[in-house]
Parts: sequence; structure tokens; C-alpha cells
Amino acid sequence: SVTGMVLDAQSKGVAKVKVSINGGNYIETDAAGKFTFALSKGKAVENVQIVKRGFAIASWANPAKEGDLFKILLKNAEYVLIGKVFDGEGEL
Repeated sequence: SVTGMVLDAQSKGVAKVKVSINGGNYIETDAAGKFTFALSKGKAVENVQIVKRGFAIASWANPAKEGDLFKILLKNAEYVLIGKVFDGEGEL
């Protein structure tokens, strides 16, 4: 498993961030910005995605040694899109 923390530009934990690692299901950070993600033993983190309105990933890195926190640093998003998505038939 991977234990990590999502941090803002001021190095404070960010709550309720949806995190996906290597295309897996999304999990949500706790009130302190921490999360634990099940990952097969020996499998490296290759891809990280987050969902949190107003934020984008600034950087992330695998822990230097086993037991260290996996850290994801966020930045303010340059753009925020608000709207509705319709299919080809004009349905939501």
C-alpha cells in the first residue's frame, strides 16, 4: 500500500481530494489530507490524478525510502470550468 498526503502551496494538508494512483479507483483524503491506497507489492507509482475544484497537481514524487509519506503538492488551477456535459443527442 501507499500512504501519502496531499499538500497545498503552504504545505498544509488538503481534505476531500479525490486521488487515483496508476488509474485505479479514486479514494478521498481525510481531514488532514492523508490517504492510503492499496498497491501491489513491488509495484511503483507511475501515474497520479487528483480531483479537487480549484486545484491542479504541481508535483509528486515516490518516497525516498519505504515508510516515508508519498507527497502530492497542489497548486491553484489556472482555469476552472463550470458547466454541463451533453452527449451527441443533447442529453445530460
